[in-house]
Amino acid sequence: MISAQACSEFTVGSEQWTDCIHNASTAGGVMPWAVLVPMGVMLVGMAYMFWRQFSGRQAAAFSSATTPSYVGQWLIFIGVVELLMGAGFIFGYSRGGGAGALIPAVILSLVGVVLLLIGLASRGKARNAARIQSTGVQGSATILSVTQTGMFMNQNPQIALDLEVQVPGIPTYRHTQKMFVPLILLSRVTPGATVPVMVDPQSQADLVIIW
Repeated sequence: MISAQACSEFTVGSEQWTDCIHNASTAGGVMPWAVLVPMGVMLVGMAYMFWRQFSGRQAAAFSSATTPSYVGQWLIFIGVVELLMGAGFIFGYSRGGGAGALIPAVILSLVGVVLLLIGLASRGKARNAARIQSTGVQGSATILSVTQTGMFMNQNPQIALDLEVQVPGIPTYRHTQKMFVPLILLSRVTPGATVPVMVDPQSQADLVIIW
C-alpha cells in the first residue's frame, strides 16, 4: 500500500519520487486497467447489441429497441459493466488509491445496482407480456384517446392510451396503457381505432396489444 506521503522520503523530481507518485496515484498501476478493461467490454457489448438491432435478428413490426426485453437486456449489461468498474476502483482503493478511487467506486457501484434492478424489472415485464400472449384471452380494444407523456426512447415517443376493452365473458371496461411506440406505427394509434389485445384472465389490468 503506497501513499503520496510516503514519497516524501525521496527527493522531489527524482526518478524514485516520480515512480513513487505514479504508483500512489494509480494504486500500483491497477487504476488504468480497472477502467479500461470494463470500458472495452462495454464498447464491444454496445457494438454487438447495435449489430443485433440493425441486422434484423430482432427486427419486428414493433421495434425491438422499445420492448421491455431489449431494454432490460441493455440495462442489465450496462449495470454489470458499471459494477465491474466499481469493483476495479474498490480494488484500487485497497491498494492505496485513496479517496480518488473510493468516490468513483461508490458512485459506479450505486449506478450499477440501480441499472441492474431496473433492467431485471424490465425483463420481468417482458416475460409477463410473453406469458399473457401465450395464455391470455383474446379480445379487442377501442382507442378512446391518445396522450403523449413527453418521454422518448431511441426517438420513439411514449404514449398513454385510454382504451375500452372488450373480452368475451367479461364486461366492457376502461384501461390506460403506457408504451413506447415506434414512429412507423403512430399512424395506427388514433382515437376510434380498434386493436386486438390479449388479456390476463387473472388480472384484467394486464393486457398486451397485438400490433
